[in-house]
Amino acid sequence: MKDKKPPKKRFFKLTKTKQKGIIIEIVYMKTQKNIKTPELKAPAGNLEMVKKVIEAGADSIFIGLEDCSRRRYDELTLLETIYATKWVKQKNKKIYIALNADIPDDEIQGVLDLRVKELVNKGVDGFILRTPKLMERISSEYRRKGYPDLEIIASVGCNIQTPEQIKKYIDYGISTLVLSTELSKRPYDDKRKNQLIELRKTADKYNLKLEILSALTACIKGVGGGDAKGCDLYKYAENLTCKITHEYPDGFKRSYFDFFPHKGGGCLRWCNIIFDPEVQQYILNNGGTQDDIDALVKHRENKTGNISIIHDYEILDLIKIGMDVIKIQGRENTPQWAGEITKIIRNIIDNPSESEVDKHKKSFKTLKNDWDKRRFQGDTKLLSEFYKRTGKPFKI
Repeated sequence: MKDKKPPKKRFFKLTKTKQKGIIIEIVYMKTQKNIKTPELKAPAGNLEMVKKVIEAGADSIFIGLEDCSRRRYDELTLLETIYATKWVKQKNKKIYIALNADIPDDEIQGVLDLRVKELVNKGVDGFILRTPKLMERISSEYRRKGYPDLEIIASVGCNIQTPEQIKKYIDYGISTLVLSTELSKRPYDDKRKNQLIELRKTADKYNLKLEILSALTACIKGVGGGDAKGCDLYKYAENLTCKITHEYPDGFKRSYFDFFPHKGGGCLRWCNIIFDPEVQQYILNNGGTQDDIDALVKHRENKTGNISIIHDYEILDLIKIGMDVIKIQGRENTPQWAGEITKIIRNIIDNPSESEVDKHKKSFKTLKNDWDKRRFQGDTKLLSEFYKRTGKPFKI
């Protein structure tokens, strides 16, 4: 009697939906080859948010260190960061520190001696960076000397979109890179998926982790400029900005320029306040053209400029492509908002199926509306500040 052949190994299960007729849905199981469960990284703009997102199921959090990140209004002090690190590590989760403003040469040593050293000793898991020299220094002084697991992450502000850009950052000693906001924009058609697959292959070749945003605010051309020629509208703020320097009791010193996001000062969001006639006139008076204004207005009307995006079914594509980290932006939001979206995306990662996404469609819409409302209120404040800097009375 011949032995029966063992059944073929199947790396998926079939389920029926509750819709009319019989609809078969493929739900990929975690044992499938080349399909990994991505790390879920959530925002933490304050200590309450730290706890909310960890309790909601985040694998890791990221915070902005005071005066060192691109969002200076949603940062934690050094003491708060140390407290958060201790609490997160007790929960066996990870914590990453954003130092992703441009750090000038004369401030790099101070950042290393008075911030990086302290935080590495406290057990942080890595740093999110934009400054190449700082990447190189942390890599050579820590990652290659006793801290091999310390992650050096190329920030979304590096605006990485191509395999060639990935190769460039390898020389700076990175272990992980965050892909440009341009690659999180819809539609997720075959062209976009193939682009992500090629980036995945390149990252695998150099043993790098790949991170992408699934809840984000996108710029017109990608956050941060860089080789991909991203948004450079901050150039119009040159006559509005001022250099602000903070000196700390421990000798730490940091300078930033307001309205220059990559220099730590946040963004004036020219693309969102462009409908205002005074803003348009200011751009014309400061090197801009009518074509520049028309292009910004078109972006705003078509909702292709500075907008919020929350993925739903795209999360399934990102899991199948093999992203190492799915990241949620939103340090500026409320702890409740951050906790809710973290919980939903956690559920989708753990149960990667269209039926699971369907359960949360209404919540996704509500969360996006809440984010957009909060951003509109922020735009109004920024427009008011623009009028203040230009010496004109402001009326809503």
